[in-house]
Amino acid sequence: MDDSVSFYEKSGSMLSFEVLEDSTFYIASLEELDKFISQEKKWEHLARIWLHDTYYAATYKRVLSLMSEAPAERYLSSFR
Repeated sequence: MDDSVSFYEKSGSMLSFEVLEDSTFYIASLEELDKFISQEKKWEHLARIWLHDTYYAATYKRVLSLMSEAPAERYLSSFR
């Protein structure tokens, strides 16, 4: 589970996670993740362009907007 939009855009996350049992977390810097993904060009294209930029970021931002903004705020932000 992650907040990949805030990770890639280097912005604060509006999400928090609570675990219900002992867990193991794996942490990688953006640079380490970039290096790993770039080792295989076919996965680099899929991970960066198609999933993040085209699909996930827009959906994620819309869901957060619906959860955290009043209708009037959402309306006004559509013009920015």
